[in-house]
Amino acid sequence: MRIGTIAWGLLLCGGCYSGLEQVPLGEGSSGGADQETTDGTEPGSDDEPQLEVGPVPMRRLTRGQYLQSTRDLLALPEWTPQIELPDEGLNEEEFQLPNMVAGTVTTGPVGYNRYRVAAKEAAAAAMGTDADMIQRLGCTPTGPEDPCVVAYLQATTERAFSRAIEDDDPVLQALLRIVVDANDRLGEVRLGVQWALINLLQSPEFLYFYPTDAGNGQKDAYSKARSLALMFRDSVPDATLIELARDGSLDDDDVLDAQIDRLIGEMLEQPERRGAVLRFFDDWWSMNVVEHVGKNAELFPEFDEQLRSAMKEEIDLWLQDILFERRVGFDTVFDADRIYVNDRLAQLYGLPGAFGDEFEAVPNDPESPRGGLLTTAAYLAVMAHPAQTSPAARGRFITERLMCLTIPPPPPNVDTTLPPPQGPETKRERFVRHTTDPVCAGCHQLMDPAGLALEEFDAIGRHRLEETVYFDGEAFDLPLDTNGELLGQPFANSRELGRILADSDELTHCVVRQLLRHQLGRELLPTEYVAVQELAEDFVEDDRDFVGLMRAMARHQVFTTFTEGE
Repeated sequence: MRIGTIAWGLLLCGGCYSGLEQVPLGEGSSGGADQETTDGTEPGSDDEPQLEVGPVPMRRLTRGQYLQSTRDLLALPEWTPQIELPDEGLNEEEFQLPNMVAGTVTTGPVGYNRYRVAAKEAAAAAMGTDADMIQRLGCTPTGPEDPCVVAYLQATTERAFSRAIEDDDPVLQALLRIVVDANDRLGEVRLGVQWALINLLQSPEFLYFYPTDAGNGQKDAYSKARSLALMFRDSVPDATLIELARDGSLDDDDVLDAQIDRLIGEMLEQPERRGAVLRFFDDWWSMNVVEHVGKNAELFPEFDEQLRSAMKEEIDLWLQDILFERRVGFDTVFDADRIYVNDRLAQLYGLPGAFGDEFEAVPNDPESPRGGLLTTAAYLAVMAHPAQTSPAARGRFITERLMCLTIPPPPPNVDTTLPPPQGPETKRERFVRHTTDPVCAGCHQLMDPAGLALEEFDAIGRHRLEETVYFDGEAFDLPLDTNGELLGQPFANSRELGRILADSDELTHCVVRQLLRHQLGRELLPTEYVAVQELAEDFVEDDRDFVGLMRAMARHQVFTTFTEGE
């Protein structure tokens, strides 16, 4: 199972030799006491750090972006390819955002053949009948060079490539020749347009995106349109964005702001427009692997496909409620006031009352052990082994992905295995013995308390007060100790842990950083952390409204400008 690789890859001593590397966040951030500023100036200097935006990579569309772009381009809202799209190049041993890997992945013959097959499937669905063709072209063409054929392919190519397509553009002329040739061979204009679309959908100019410089490092209007479409829709620009790019209006700040607000408004009002944001969280939190999680059937007989599906649906509904429906602060993600359950999840969570197959929102008792992402069954099951919990995986997730602290790899020849029990011992007791080694103690002091607090939930997210351990063939039910400390603040259980995290500057900056890495498709440069600081301050002032953060980022210089790579 894929999840086995993820969980076991988060090793006990992963990076436990001298301490954690604090990601620089700029002046005024909540980093370490000895933290230096990111632009080389001395702390407390009168010189304000200046933003210097780095180069952007040429990025191949992710699977989600290819799928959504094709759907929107050909007006096929429900289309899904039968063939598996090319591999995204993710390393399952470590956390990576697909958008960042997209700038380094290559497409070989096998990959291009998959794109070709997918393109044929999509084009056949779009041009399957004469009625399909007439609907998309807006006419019944009299021949392969009918003006409506030309207009359709010109407009479709302009959206697909996000650049101006003039009448004499070589790409357009090549597509029209395909229509003429296929019509001559097959006797139908419809099939000619179909073959033109097949060629368009496997063109590198569609599969890859690289912005065009309008001067002074500013993205040109078409590149702004494509960037906005990818940010808010994982797609190609719609007709409105293309029209504003074509006449240059999108270079006007007021027009740009109006389009950002339009895209946000559609996302808030139309659930089908939220896919780009939900995919980002799936990638960031590894919720996209819930369906691949496997558990020991003897220990967890209730863990089946229906329960896995319910776990994932809870995350989707709950996240949409927080981000889009109520637009409450992002701290609610870790200190939730309501949860979403159906009968299967309610039973797992031990909730009283009658529930059916459909999900419903349930007020969350402040004294309940459930308190947000860290206590959802989906997260707890993903960050666990098939037969037991993984405090290391859960703790490392909080440290690296939610606080953006870097745990370096362990030095060579360090034994990263948990020592065998010396008697009936909980995992906490074995971890304590393991981390007496000074080589490992530095990292574990921050990583372990968070993971051990979550020991009050088993490997499928069921709450417990005791841990069942085996020694010399005998079972022992041992009481759990979930006390700990995070960022200098003590907690008694996972609910209190979540509240500390929710209120922390580390989380605020990390949300900004993860979203910006995702949008730029690369790691941030030290000269860009001033943008992280500015966006984090805006995020706090806006009551940590995630959609508001997206709006601020889409307008920020770090997103609208770039440096051309070598």
